[in-house]
Amino acid sequence: TMPDAIEVINSASILHSVTWKRARTFAEEKQLPQTAGSDSHIPETIGKAFTTIECESKTIASVLDAIRNGATTPDGQAYSLGDRLRKLARRD
Repeated sequence: TMPDAIEVINSASILHSVTWKRARTFAEEKQLPQTAGSDSHIPETIGKAFTTIECESKTIASVLDAIRNGATTPDGQAYSLGDRLRKLARRD
């Protein structure tokens, strides 16, 4: 079975120019909704990538329906080198 959506932007991706393009191409070929996420583990990277979801209400059911129906807009940017170094420095 196919997933409800594909994450096409992930801020933590190392080779983001390649992985983001491949993910978008796959999602478009399979006609799947697209999302984005920051994969954040430190405060400085929260929101580097995000998904705007257009839905009728803020209920879980409404949000999930909107994602499944493709009412999403993925956006964001990759971690900077500084972000990556801060993330490594904070590992426990």
